[in-house]
Amino acid sequence: MNFATCRRLIRMGHPQQPEDLARHDLIRFSLLGERVALKTATGEVIDIDFASRLASDDLDSVKTYVLRGNGIGLLPEFIGEQAQAPSPLVRVLPAYASEVRTVYFAYPAQRFLPQAVRAFIATATVDARSTAP
Repeated sequence: MNFATCRRLIRMGHPQQPEDLARHDLIRFSLLGERVALKTATGEVIDIDFASRLASDDLDSVKTYVLRGNGIGLLPEFIGEQAQAPSPLVRVLPAYASEVRTVYFAYPAQRFLPQAVRAFIATATVDARSTAP
């Protein structure tokens, strides 16, 4: 999902179509690449160029840059909505959804899995299912 601050959207305009993103400063999670697929409510997929002025391999950094008003950022829904709590972020192009990504938990094979790792995986799985489409 795309998110930005209200102040940023008031100053730069609120994109109405995916093509409008080209006129904005974009902030992206670098591991996603510069092409992003957005899906409409009818299932149509639109491939857009998300060439950004700023990229980071850390989602927390992307969120911080967006919160500081540096541009529109593509953030996972659960991160953008957490940042919305006191309402600093607004969803941009809410009629479009970005593609769902799979998350894998990788850890060394061992006979006994530490309780902390087991608890983290259980919590993350429940959280992911509660926000899944």
